[in-house]
Amino acid sequence: MANFATEPDSTFYDLNARGTFSPSADDHLTFSFYGGADSLDNSRTMTFSPRFLFDADEPEEDEPTVVNANITNLSTWGNQGVSANWFRHWNNSFYSRFRFAHSRYNKDYVRGTDFETDEEEEEGAEDEEGGQRMLAGSSEINKLTDFTFRLQNLLTQNPRHTLEFGAEATTKEKI
Repeated sequence: MANFATEPDSTFYDLNARGTFSPSADDHLTFSFYGGADSLDNSRTMTFSPRFLFDADEPEEDEPTVVNANITNLSTWGNQGVSANWFRHWNNSFYSRFRFAHSRYNKDYVRGTDFETDEEEEEGAEDEEGGQRMLAGSSEINKLTDFTFRLQNLLTQNPRHTLEFGAEATTKEKI
């Protein structure tokens, strides 16, 4: 049995920003942004005897002597979000808040293996040097996006009676 080690290559970033403005004593605006992305590359190349795969003690006469496995293993993911809020103090008993928000999320994953041997056969895909080659793999792509609009109101009649009302609309899309 053989041991294989790999050292993944990864990168990431995160960014948050927020700004608040008060154009008047009764109006407050807030803008927010978030962005982040990550990347992970765990690809590697391995060379080994085919007896490792088949657990054989002695190689067969026509068995390849070397197997090269080029493994692709890539992942990237991230999200971004923005929002704008407006808070309005109409009078001592009535407040409103309006919010717009948008976000995106993505995740891409690619996994593949390219096996090459030094064995020649009549069937199968031959590589440039006359050996055999086998490819296998999969990929996954996810993308989501959404928009939200929200209006919230607060009407205070007296300390014991408060009315909250508003509306919200959200749309989500898987791309």
